[in-house]
Amino acid sequence: MKRWCTVVLALVNAISAQALAQPLVWRGDTVITLEELDARLNRLPDGERATYTRDTSNIARLLDQLLVNRALAEEARELGLDKDPEVQKDIQFAVEELLAIHRLNLLLRDDAMPDFGALAEEQFLADSGKWDSPESLAVQHVLIRVGERLDDDAAEIAREVLDKARSGTNFDKLVEQYSDDPSKLENKGRFVIVDDTRFDPAFVAGARALVNDGDVGEPVRSAYGYHIIKLIRRSEARKAQFSDVRSSIERDLRNQYRENARKDYLRMLRSRMGAEEGNEELLMSLPVRYGGRPEIEQGVR
Repeated sequence: MKRWCTVVLALVNAISAQALAQPLVWRGDTVITLEELDARLNRLPDGERATYTRDTSNIARLLDQLLVNRALAEEARELGLDKDPEVQKDIQFAVEELLAIHRLNLLLRDDAMPDFGALAEEQFLADSGKWDSPESLAVQHVLIRVGERLDDDAAEIAREVLDKARSGTNFDKLVEQYSDDPSKLENKGRFVIVDDTRFDPAFVAGARALVNDGDVGEPVRSAYGYHIIKLIRRSEARKAQFSDVRSSIERDLRNQYRENARKDYLRMLRSRMGAEEGNEELLMSLPVRYGGRPEIEQGVR
């Protein structure tokens, strides 16, 4: 599915109007077209849609869910559920919910946004250091723990790993074979050091002693054991230029504007509708009606 999503994203601008109705993904006789995916994604506001679709795994999950929903809906129709009066009332709520979403999207669409360029620059100049990039070290390590083994034994294994690393053995394989760090399953022993205080001081000192990308340092003893550290990349501190961060600042401003505009519009709408009122007797009976407070029901009896 992910492979299909990547292809779709790469070719979407070249697809003709006629091709929109052609099958995009399918399972057996259940089909979703690109035109239908477009309609579903239009439920998201402009900015959110761009962010969401940037990760093709999101589209893969969505397409899978759309296929499953379509198959379940077809079964529901075969069972006559779409004719059930209670289900029809619920369908009406679903229609109203979707119409409400699209109404707000129309209000908050990109072309309804003001130009945030001047405000973005003003924010940048007010605190330009906020967007500076500090020095960072991308490193990879093998941890040989002390505790389950003697210190001398751990040091000997660390030296063995170092010799293999410096003789050209793939470091990923060394991490997999030797490292006692449980996080290696997720990160393969890789860390990015930006804030030194988040790491063991000895580990940081060993990492910062490395000069060139690819260097592997002598074993470092920390509170956890012995580390064999490889420097992947050293990134020098960099002062941000407005051109580097303009789009990011403008995106944040648009998102904040949308959120404020949404809240303001809903506040105005509620005011226009008038104060919410209700049938107190019926409202009080709802927990019992829906089985939430049987003790009250027993007391009433």
